[in-house]
Amino acid sequence: MQFIEAIKSGFKNYFNFDGRASRSEFWYFHLFYILCYLGYFLFTKILIEIGLLIPSHPIFDFLLGFFALGSFIFISFGFLIPFWSLQVRRLHDINLSGYYILVIVLLPGIGWPWVWLYWNTKASVNENNKYNLKPTDL
Repeated sequence: MQFIEAIKSGFKNYFNFDGRASRSEFWYFHLFYILCYLGYFLFTKILIEIGLLIPSHPIFDFLLGFFALGSFIFISFGFLIPFWSLQVRRLHDINLSGYYILVIVLLPGIGWPWVWLYWNTKASVNENNKYNLKPTDL
């Protein structure tokens, strides 16, 4: 799956926790998520630099803070559900239940990053499983 297709698929399957998602779909969508955050931080950095050049005014400071916080919340919640649904579908692709996502969430910092990375880099199961057809048939 290509970059643009992965983004479209991630948002198209916003609430879809059934089926399977390939490694490329998962990692391209994750890359898009990271690029959006980088764009947000660069944009707010530019706004802050502009704010330092303009004489400080309480209204401008309030609007700048409101915009920065609002866009951060929008990006965070805009990606929350599609990212979790994509993660569940990725677990289905390696023949694990979506409930294993609780292992990722509930294991505190010791082992979960390595478990998460292992599961998301693991190759797809190349046969039909109980979650859907093999990835080439999707």
